[in-house]
Amino acid sequence: MRRRFCGFLTVMLLILTVGTAYGAEAPGTLRWYYPTGAPIYSSPAIGADGTIYVGSQDGSLYAIEPDGTLKWAYDFGGIIDTSPAIGADGTIYVTPDGILSAVNPNGTLKWSYDTDGLIDSSPAIGADGTIYVASWLRNYFGPWYLKLWAINPDGTLKWTESSYLVGGAIYSSPAIGADGTIYVGSSGGGLYAVNPDGTLKWNYGLSSSIYSSPAIGADGTIYFGSDDGNLYAINPDGTLGWTYNTGAFIYSSPAIGADGTIYFGSDDGNLYAINPDGTLGWTYNTDRVVRSSPVVAADGTIYVGSWDSRLYAVNSLSSGLANTPWPMFRHDPTRVGRFPVLTVTRSGTGTGTVTSVPSGIDCGAVCNKSYTTSTSVTLTAQVDSGSVFSGWSGDCSGTGPCVVTLGADRSVGATFSKGVQGVPKISVSPSTINIGTVKEGSSVSKTLKVKNTGSGTLLLGDLVISGANGWEFSASTIYVGLAKNQTCTVTVRLAATSFGLKTATLAIPSNDDRHPTTTVELRGTCAPPKISISPVTVNFGTLSVGATSRVRKVTISNRGTSDLIIAPISPIENASFTVTDNTCSTLAKGRSCTVSMIFAPSAIGSTTGSLVISSNDPSRETVAVKLSGKGD
Repeated sequence: MRRRFCGFLTVMLLILTVGTAYGAEAPGTLRWYYPTGAPIYSSPAIGADGTIYVGSQDGSLYAIEPDGTLKWAYDFGGIIDTSPAIGADGTIYVTPDGILSAVNPNGTLKWSYDTDGLIDSSPAIGADGTIYVASWLRNYFGPWYLKLWAINPDGTLKWTESSYLVGGAIYSSPAIGADGTIYVGSSGGGLYAVNPDGTLKWNYGLSSSIYSSPAIGADGTIYFGSDDGNLYAINPDGTLGWTYNTGAFIYSSPAIGADGTIYFGSDDGNLYAINPDGTLGWTYNTDRVVRSSPVVAADGTIYVGSWDSRLYAVNSLSSGLANTPWPMFRHDPTRVGRFPVLTVTRSGTGTGTVTSVPSGIDCGAVCNKSYTTSTSVTLTAQVDSGSVFSGWSGDCSGTGPCVVTLGADRSVGATFSKGVQGVPKISVSPSTINIGTVKEGSSVSKTLKVKNTGSGTLLLGDLVISGANGWEFSASTIYVGLAKNQTCTVTVRLAATSFGLKTATLAIPSNDDRHPTTTVELRGTCAPPKISISPVTVNFGTLSVGATSRVRKVTISNRGTSDLIIAPISPIENASFTVTDNTCSTLAKGRSCTVSMIFAPSAIGSTTGSLVISSNDPSRETVAVKLSGKGD
């Protein structure tokens, strides 16, 4: 067994999930823990079936059920400080004491490969299943000697490469942003942002070491811990957003929940939940140092290990892991350390190619491409002469364009057969859509049908709306590929922002050579409000000077379609007339309100006034109700 330099571990950030009983659901409360025989540096990984895998310094790899019971344990007899990585077939890869080992999902050893030195980095798995791991030997009188190994899925050597590093070592694992920027911390201090071409983008300097690996939030904020006790939030431009101090070293790498909460451990023994604004959400205290990196399960459970030899399961309010380019240590709960990969395999007696949007897939046999998490990729099959496309298999079906969202690795098969490609024919009904009457500020929709009446697959392009009022119309996303006799529905909506007749044209591109573009005329009317006032004259009669009349009311109604918006009513210019009550503001179609007035003559003789009512009725923007009375 090789001795470890515990202060220099690439994966000192684990997931803390210890518990012995279910029941408590409040955030920061214990769900269960599982005790191992020694401290846990390893960060847990979660399999497709919810099994939690974690290594311990007692030499065992543990497989724990989601309810906290032991599924199995495999004793390697050597320290396991690194985090497991889970392959697409469920194989678990770990590195006990410099030996890369593959364990079957049932807990039996698949194979082992001995490297030349210590391994403080967790394995990474390539799109083709290749396992990559780095080992090192420290020359105390010179540079650090590093060696990168590529091992085939069957445990044989693919290749190995050596290099030298001078100065401080890098134990932080890189994180990759949506734009390809690579973020990594240094034990010499500082977070580095490196462009995809290898040039430096920026460096946020620190006097303290960074062993924590960065995580990236939805807005691009980079989170990491440092041995100065701070969790840092760095803006995408390299400026400081905020810090949160725990008062102890932070070796644990943060994980971001779906609600934006940042979870990490500290040497003070706590699992922390920090709000996106840098304030404390809650803490859960273990008995010892927490250098394990948390993982967030789909149900919000936070798993993390502690030096008290326990794996903890702690409740949270997060509904799973955040949907960001790099939300946690080694990217995702399987700890593969890379973006998800889309693999396309072509088969059949015919020939053709498969292309993608966004670009990356362009193949006639087998090809793969990694994409940022949650990227939606559209695959299109293009046939050669004398061939037809028979359909998709795997993560797609049918014969139209295949749309795959990359939350994890995906695999799609494309089958081409010999034969004559059919001819698509587009049919759209109706050819004109009259939305009808719409009130201002609301929307009304109608649908049309698109059908393929031909024998070949009908491919539909992006819908385009143009015309005088095109910006007030919208159309739902269309199903891009229709097989023979298949129909799809398009919803057309008019959201009117002004009164009057609205017209536009909807264009539907397709691969029907007879009608490359099919147009549908769109129309509708935004009907205005219509103000009605009764009465339009009010005579208060004759009153003694100083007396007050009974209340007289004017009723305002909306006889139109759109909401009638009534402006605040100003005081009547003749002080003898006073508005005592006004219930009018906005009236929907068919609704009414009242304005109440009194008359109190201040002098002998006849007098007049006007109640001025302003609204958004374009035909009668201002209406004056005539008022009269006499003082005696």
